[in-house]
Amino acid sequence: MEFSPQISEVGQVDAAQLRVPVYELNTTFLLTLGWNWDRAMLTLDVGIDLPGPIEEGTIAGILKEEGIKGLLELDETMNMAAAPRALVGALIPALNNRLTASGTTVGDPTIIAGIVIRVEGVGEQFGGLYRVTRATHTIDSGGFQTSFEARKEIWFGSIPAADQGAIPVGLDIGFAGELSV
Repeated sequence: MEFSPQISEVGQVDAAQLRVPVYELNTTFLLTLGWNWDRAMLTLDVGIDLPGPIEEGTIAGILKEEGIKGLLELDETMNMAAAPRALVGALIPALNNRLTASGTTVGDPTIIAGIVIRVEGVGEQFGGLYRVTRATHTIDSGGFQTSFEARKEIWFGSIPAADQGAIPVGLDIGFAGELSV
């Protein structure tokens, strides 16, 4: 019945950055996890953290040249093993709040917070999969209606549907402890 998408740049970040000291090397690495909106992909830059102002050629300088709108600098100190989780944990929630929507439909009790719905008929940019963040069900003189708020998460666009040629892939990843998927 009604669908209102909204793209917000307020408070938007494109990258999260973290310093990781490696005492054995007497060096601090600067890890920057970014999101490229045009290519819908994550980027990871690893560099050596050099003291002083941002200069051309440094990681921060390159980010500035590439037009990174927002850089989320994490103040935590951690080892190299914990850094990826911290970067992803900080960046993904911020990215997922860029495209949100609200809508109303004929009453549907299956629409609840947390589920994923497919929105169709609103164009390529705004159509597709959304995670419902809030749902309200009402019954009044107009009948049974469901109003919802939702967000389009960044990885929804990168998961092709089976009818678009996606094929299931089995992975066998070996590491200490063995993991098979």
